[in-house]
Formats: sequence, structure tokens, C-alpha cells
Amino acid sequence: MLFNSAAFSPAGRSCSTCHEPSFSWGASPSTQSKFSSLPRSIPSLMNLAHQRWFLWDGRADRLWVQAIGPIENESEMNSHRALLAAAIAFDPTVRRQASVRGALPPRQPTKEALLALKRFKKELCTSTRECQSRFETLTRAQQLEIDQLAKAGLEALEAFQLTLISPRTRFDQHVTSGKGLNESEYRGMKLFFGEARCSQCHSGPALTDAGFHNLLLPAAPGRPREDSGRFGGVYALQKSNTVPIAGYQATELTLHLDHSNATWGQFKTPSIRNLSGRSEFMHNGVFKTLREVLEYYNTLKGALVIHHHPNALLSPLNLHEAQLQDLEAFLNVFARRDQ
Repeated sequence: MLFNSAAFSPAGRSCSTCHEPSFSWGASPSTQSKFSSLPRSIPSLMNLAHQRWFLWDGRADRLWVQAIGPIENESEMNSHRALLAAAIAFDPTVRRQASVRGALPPRQPTKEALLALKRFKKELCTSTRECQSRFETLTRAQQLEIDQLAKAGLEALEAFQLTLISPRTRFDQHVTSGKGLNESEYRGMKLFFGEARCSQCHSGPALTDAGFHNLLLPAAPGRPREDSGRFGGVYALQKSNTVPIAGYQATELTLHLDHSNATWGQFKTPSIRNLSGRSEFMHNGVFKTLREVLEYYNTLKGALVIHHHPNALLSPLNLHEAQLQDLEAFLNVFARRDQ
């Protein structure tokens, strides 16, 4: 219910504004175009339950913490976690639906914190920056109470997103029965797991190693020529532990991440399983079709080398046209909606 609600966004947006169910919980072409000013492409939310790090650069190690990012990003929802708490506490539609489902948070804020939230609700701040300025005028005790109520909403968003699992495909049918793929798709599958080396990164049941790699991608129009990727993500993770929100504590693994120059320009490997409805590809959306992706890997034409540490696995595939067609046919098994 919160995922689809715009009650806590002055911009009138919800999570589903960008993450649309019919586009594998990613963005349609029109939505991608509307948010083209974002530095990175809008990712699919499928199979988050199988991920260790969240967002393209992995700058969140908890899914509920990740949700704060788009809520408090001026280019996205342009809202604030206090408005999320206010919606949970006072918005009649939100409370009615939550009450019917028995989903209201078990612990309500103190009277003092509720009064502070009422002021937020009554004098609606119209931007993240304005909301944060008002939030900072509250006492620390009020801030903590509001954070705790907001956290209940963020954890509800996390719980919902963890249910978004990609459906079975004809590839899964082939794995279990040896049937389901036509001849071209079968040849493409052999290339995927063999000569084309796709499975070196797109591996395992989720078809991703969940790792970070530098693919030397050319810049997309209107987006940064160079992006620090995982390097900046690790920095953000370490910084978030020094300014905790709502009781957040970094995991032991996060605390010991290496903030190394070798991670510069690396981005998380997306799953092949969420191709249905995909309108742009790669972290910067530089490619609009699967064919463009394959042609890049085949030749590395336009690869951008700017004093990074390239992926040692990255080299031109040099496949011939028939092989590219077969590989594309296999990948389209994950992009079709009629399975």
C-alpha cells in the first residue's frame, strides 16, 4: 500500500511511479525519459531477496535503508522520512487501508512526537531540503520518535519488495526437463554458458554474481562521462554508519569493506531474469536494446578508458552474425511476457 501511495511525496509521486509492475518493476520508456536527468538508469526491483548490496553502486546494505534514498532525493520523490511517518500516523487513506489489513505499526510515538508530526502534516513542506530544515528544529527525542515510526514504514516497503520474484521461464523448463527451447535459443544458451562467457558474471540461479565490474561503458547522452560507481558506494556505506538513521547499524562486512581505487567505475551485475519490459540497459542506460548490448560486448567499440581498473574478463567476443542472433534469441526467453 505504501509502495503505491503518493501520500508522503509533495511531488505527488510514489515508488511505483518509477518501478512499474508491467516493466519488471523497472521503468517504462516514457518514465525513463521523464527521469533522464538522473545520473543512472532506473533499475528493476525483481529478486532483491537474492541481493547483498542495493542500488547500482551498492551504497546500501539494508533494503529499508535504501528506500530513504529515493524518498529524500530531490530529483525523485523530493520528500522526507518525517512525511512518511506523518502519512502512517494521520493520512486517512493510509490508516484506513493499514487498519483493515491489521498492518498498523505496533508502537505509536509519544504525544510530543505526534504533535510535531501534526505540524509537518498541517504545514506541508514542499521539498526534501525544506523538510530537513524543519526536522532539525525538533528536539532530538522527537526526531528519534519520528525516525522509529518512519522505520516501520521503510521496513514495510522492504517486506513488500522482497516478494518480487521473477517468474519461471522456458529456460527453467529446459533445465528441469530438457525441453522448452527452440534450436536457435538452445544454441544461444550454449554460447551464453560457453564461448560468449556471459555466465562468468551472469551466474547462478538468479543469473548474476551480485558482484561489481567495470565494463568501460561509453557515456550516455546527458549523463556523466565518468562515474565512480562502487568506489563512491563504499564511501557512502562507511559514511552512513557515522550518521545512523532510525537505529541503523552497518554489518560487520560493510565495516571492513576495502575503499580501494580498484573499485572505481565498477557497477553491480544486473540479473538476466528481469529483462521483461526493459527499456534501457546498463547502469547509465547507454543502450536501448539487447542487440546494442551484444554488439558492444562483441567489439567493445566506444569503450571508455579513463584511468580505471578494467575488468580482466572484458575482451571482444568476436562472434559472427548467426551467433549473435542465437544469443539474442536465448536472452529474449527472459524478455517475453507470454511464457
